[in-house]
Order: sequence, then C-alpha cells, then structure tokens
Amino acid sequence: MVNDVPEQMSNVEIMRNLEIDVHVETSSEGALRTLSDHTYNVVVSDMERYGIQDDGINLLNQMRKQEIYVPIIFTVGRFNPYLGTPPFAFGITNKVDECLNLVFDTLERTRG
Repeated sequence: MVNDVPEQMSNVEIMRNLEIDVHVETSSEGALRTLSDHTYNVVVSDMERYGIQDDGINLLNQMRKQEIYVPIIFTVGRFNPYLGTPPFAFGITNKVDECLNLVFDTLERTRG
C-alpha cells in the first residue's frame, strides 16, 4: 500500500486480520524500491501524495517503465465515475468496502 498518510488506510488492519501480507510505503520512490525487491500480488495506492494530484499515475507509469506488472488499485478522496478507471489500473474507488472487494478480486485472479 502506498499512502503519504498511512493512518488514513483503515483497510490495512482488516487485511492483516485476514492474514494478507501488507507492506506500507509513503512515497512512490519507496514503493518502487520495495516492488523491485519483493513480489506482491496487488498494489493499493492513493492518487494524491504530498500535494501532487497525479502521483498515483506517476507511480503506475514508473512501474510500467520498470516492467513491474502488478495490478494497481487507486484510492481517491472524491471519486468521479465519469472519469473512469485510469488506463492499466485494475480499479479506482473512494470506499473502503469497494477497495477490499477489488483487492480480494485481484488476489483471487493472481493467486488462482
């Protein structure tokens, strides 16, 4: 999970209680280092970090450049369904339950 304000990520404890291994990074740079060193089934990233509104998209683009092909789910403060899901992202939401559903769907697909 990537979020500059980790205490906003209420779904972390839920996932850990379900025995899902969760690693938290606060920056795109940290996430890219971690993704280069470890294998993960899914990335959950907020869209805006440190005042940069599209930092999540920047992370996704860097992942693709580095050939890190892990499904990414974005969390946003305000979801505008008319904008749709960003290209190459698995999903986008502003709701904890929807985020968890997207994570479970991704895990089901990647773990088999």
